[in-house]
Amino acid sequence: MFKKIGIVFVLLCYSIAAIAQTGRIDSVVMAEMKQQSIPGLSLGIVKNGKVIVSKGYGWANIEDSIPATENTVYKTGSLSKQFIATCILVLAKHGKLNLSDHIDKYFKDAPAEWGQITIRNLLTHTSGIERESPIFNWMKRQSDSELIRSVYKDKLRFPAGSKWEYSNMGYTVLADIIRKVSGQSFEDYMNHFFLSIGLKQTTTTTKSKSIDRARGYDRYDEKSGEISEAVDFVALRPSGAFSSSISDMIKWDAIQKGNKLLSPQDWGPMWEDTVRMPRSANGSVAYYGYGWFVREYMGHRLVHHGGNTRGFTSEYWKLIDDNTSIILLANANDVNLTKIAGKIAAILNPDFKTIQPVIANIDRYPGVYYNKQLAMSITITREGNNLIAQASGQQSFPLQYIEKDKFKFDEAGIEMYFNTDKNELTLKQSGETDIFIKE
Repeated sequence: MFKKIGIVFVLLCYSIAAIAQTGRIDSVVMAEMKQQSIPGLSLGIVKNGKVIVSKGYGWANIEDSIPATENTVYKTGSLSKQFIATCILVLAKHGKLNLSDHIDKYFKDAPAEWGQITIRNLLTHTSGIERESPIFNWMKRQSDSELIRSVYKDKLRFPAGSKWEYSNMGYTVLADIIRKVSGQSFEDYMNHFFLSIGLKQTTTTTKSKSIDRARGYDRYDEKSGEISEAVDFVALRPSGAFSSSISDMIKWDAIQKGNKLLSPQDWGPMWEDTVRMPRSANGSVAYYGYGWFVREYMGHRLVHHGGNTRGFTSEYWKLIDDNTSIILLANANDVNLTKIAGKIAAILNPDFKTIQPVIANIDRYPGVYYNKQLAMSITITREGNNLIAQASGQQSFPLQYIEKDKFKFDEAGIEMYFNTDKNELTLKQSGETDIFIKE
C-alpha cells in the first residue's frame, strides 16, 4: 500500500515538474514573440523520443484570426537543404549515384574546371560555385538547368574542396542531379518522397495550398495594428523549396532516428562527414555536413540549421548528447529564432545557463553600416546585453562577444571588428575582409 502511494507521489511530482517546465517555455516563447514582433510561431520539442511540446502561438493568419497550431504550414527556407541531402543519400543507397561522382558526369556541357567538383562538394558547400545565379528571379519559374548554365561563365571562386563557402547554387545543382537520375521532375520526386514517408503536410512551396498554410509577414506591429503581408514568391528555389508543419517535422525527427529510410550508418555522414568552416577569432571551430551545421554548444554537440525566406523563418536544433530536438517555424521576416532555441535549451538543461559577459559601452555599436562597393548594409541593434546583426535581405543573427570591439557568429564563420573612433565595422568571412561605414 505504502509502496503504491510512493509511486503515485513520484509520478505526481514528475507531472507537476513537467507542467512547470512547459509553462516556462510558453512564457519565454510569448515574451520573445512580443519583443521581436512575431505574428505566429509553432514549436516542437522532442526529448528521449518523447514529444514534450507540439503547439502553436499567436496567429497563422492575422486578417482572418486563424491561430497558429502544430499543423500550421510554414515555408522552411534553407532548412530545406537537409531534405535534398537525404534524397541524395537515398539515391546513393539504391545505386543511382555515388557521392564521389564528379558532376561533369551529369552536366556534359559544364566548364572543364567543374570536372573537379564531386557530389560531396555540393553537399558540404565546398564546390567553389557562386552562391546565387545572376539571372534568378523570385517572381518567375525558371528551370534548374537554366540557372546552372547561367553560372558557367563565372570561374569557380576556389578549387573544389579547398575551402568552405555557402552556396545555394550548389543545392540547385543537386536538385537537377535528382531530376536526371530519378527520371522525374525535382518537384514530383520530392512531393512523392514526402508522401512515401508519411509527411502529408510537407510539400514543395509551389504545391502548398493547404487551408492550414500560414501567411508570411514582412512587418507586424501589435500596438499600432500595422501589418504588411509578404509577397508570395513564384520561384521554386531548391535551396529553400519546401513548406512543412511542426507535426510533420516531429515525424521527420523520428524518421532520422529510425532505420526504415536509411540505416544509422547512412544517416551518420549527414552530420559526421563534415568540413571545417573558417576559424573564428578566438579559435573556436564550426563544421558543415550534408545540409547541417555542426558545432559545440556549451560543451554539448549541436547539429542545426536555420532558414529564412520572405515572410518566414525557421530553426532546427538537434542536441545530440542530450537526445533533444527543438524545432521552430515562424511567419515573420528575419527574426532571431536561434535566441529562442537557446533559451528553451537552457530550460531543458540547466547546464546551458551561462553568464553573458557585460559588454562595456555597448551603445557605441548599434547603427546602420554601409559598404558602397558591395551596395550592402549591415544593421546592428541592441537587445539587452546582446548585439544583433542583420545584413540587407538576410536573416538576423546574434553576435557573440570575444573582447573589446570584437564579435563573432560561428555558424557563418563571421568576425566583426568595430572602430568607433572611425565609425567603421570590419567584416571578415571566408578569407575576405570588407569595411562598412556607419551612416
